[in-house]
Amino acid sequence: MLKKFLVGTFIAAAFMVVGLSQASADCSITTTLKVGSSGTEVQCLQTKVGATADGAFGPMTKAAVMAYQANHALSADGVVGPMTRAVLNATVVGGPVQGACPAGYVAITPAAPLFAACVASTPAQGSCPAGYVAITPAAPTFASCKATTDTTPVVGVLVGGAGDITITNTSTDVEDQVTEGAADTKILGFKVEADGSDVSLSNLKVSLKNLDSGSSTRLDRYTSEVSVWMGSTKVGSAMVSDFSKDGIVYSKNIALTNAIVREGTSNKATFYITVKAVSSIDSIDMDSDNWAILVDSVRFQDATGIVLTTGSSNDVGSLTTGAFDFESLTSSGDVKVTVTKGTSSPTAANIKVSDTSSTKDVLMLEFKVKATGSDVTFDTLNFLALEGTASSMSNVVGELMLKNGSDVLATIDGSDISNIGDANSFDLDDTFTIAAGATETFRIYATINDADNFTISTVVTGNLKVSFVSFSPEDMNGDTIVDTGSANGEIQTFVLNAPIFSLVSKSLTLSQAIDGVASGQEDVFVAKFVFNVTAGDDDIYMPSDTVVGGVNTDFATFSHVAAGTVNSVVVTPDSSTIDDGNTSSYLVASGSSEKFTMSMYVRANDQADKFTVTGFNYALADDITADYAAYTLSVTTGLSDFVTDSVYLAK
Repeated sequence: MLKKFLVGTFIAAAFMVVGLSQASADCSITTTLKVGSSGTEVQCLQTKVGATADGAFGPMTKAAVMAYQANHALSADGVVGPMTRAVLNATVVGGPVQGACPAGYVAITPAAPLFAACVASTPAQGSCPAGYVAITPAAPTFASCKATTDTTPVVGVLVGGAGDITITNTSTDVEDQVTEGAADTKILGFKVEADGSDVSLSNLKVSLKNLDSGSSTRLDRYTSEVSVWMGSTKVGSAMVSDFSKDGIVYSKNIALTNAIVREGTSNKATFYITVKAVSSIDSIDMDSDNWAILVDSVRFQDATGIVLTTGSSNDVGSLTTGAFDFESLTSSGDVKVTVTKGTSSPTAANIKVSDTSSTKDVLMLEFKVKATGSDVTFDTLNFLALEGTASSMSNVVGELMLKNGSDVLATIDGSDISNIGDANSFDLDDTFTIAAGATETFRIYATINDADNFTISTVVTGNLKVSFVSFSPEDMNGDTIVDTGSANGEIQTFVLNAPIFSLVSKSLTLSQAIDGVASGQEDVFVAKFVFNVTAGDDDIYMPSDTVVGGVNTDFATFSHVAAGTVNSVVVTPDSSTIDDGNTSSYLVASGSSEKFTMSMYVRANDQADKFTVTGFNYALADDITADYAAYTLSVTTGLSDFVTDSVYLAK
């Protein structure tokens, strides 16, 4: 059994019983009274507050009124206004000094062995019905009522006799590591059970000490505040600067408010000790610190008014103890920086450029950065740029630009970009901050020089790929975070005269079932691609003949995975006007766009297939010989969308 020490005695409050000849015991006050007032209502007031009932409101009466107001949770200003009148008019003069209130009255604030005041069960003002009493008077009505037979304890009132408490440790929701900058981390938990009486905890003596001599033992280098919580309600706190220091031990008696534990096993209350960690702790200290938290004693009051102290560091040792240490935000695992490729980042494509002027704002990469657990800052970002032709980077690229929304964060000149596999860096003009829990979107744009600077042929000129490599973000304490994830760009090919092919739709379906053919050739499947062809500065011509019983490799090249045989390829333009009269070709005039449908029929049976278009052929002049010899120019880049899903096909 834990030892208890009596540090208080019965709470005594005597209320003067005054016999009156000038005012009756049931008198009432209807006006505001203050210093200078006089008359029978002043006599009534003096009777109720225990002042000499001479009918003159002087300094002595004011002092008695202020004392009365303070004892009844009223504003102690010495003026009898509506709130004070409401309580005075409900007060019985000459009520019992000890024992129960007389018939028809109930105690407002029991404090054994006497009652501080009694109130009539039918108050002079208010809305409580007969047989009910107001708990909290609030003129001109009462805020709430309770039956005179109701034994439910009023909030803040202790019920029972002599009381005791039992303290047991709990590890539920308690942490053994405190992250720097974190507020109210629970480092110790314990349950309190009241026996024989409700109890009100008024004080906890808390001690902390760092047991590791290799790190600082100064508590203020780790935390700024220690708090006490009753469940989810804070009931007390103390600044570390107010703790007493004895060697390496820091201790403080922390005052508690409204920490009432009701009697009984089912009413156990859980208390937590929490600390508020400072935002920046020396990394050497965090590497080896080892803190002990102790509750040395608990002071409480039972329903009889006796104040007891349970436990003492000088007697029975600490009531409950715990251990913890501090850690950085980055090592806690709660702080993360994640990089992902943006949904608007371009797929591999052909980009039309000019031979007379530069092409600006060519999107090369979109990526997103999410910060978790802390604000994140950075001022440098590394990227990789690869220019895949024989031209040098500076001939193709005039500038790369990093943007966040419409804000330009950094630029780098093409002459300063390495093209040998080394990472390049954007040096931001200002430090960029990503708020904890937020995701920011970044884009890298290129300015492409005019084609005369880097033209390899009259068709395809150069290409560029830009990918995110890394950066060194820091948390709010300045510690470096290792970013995770990736964002790799796709090759963008810059063309001068080549047409642009853009996919509209694609499909792979069962066309028909044919019986009576060779085994493995029973079914016919069709892969269909619908796409637009946009000509550059020159007219282009594309083969128009449909090949039956063979593959039209003059119009397009493609592959598929099934063991079946390609039966035919049919190409159909959306408009018949693009046929210039020469049946061997379709004309797409310079600067215009035309839609085509290409259907590839394959005969197979019960197989999975997948079609991939690898290139489109064209000519810059009409081939009047119809032998397709002139259709030797081709586009093989920017076709990554021209792939069907793998589909299992069976009738």
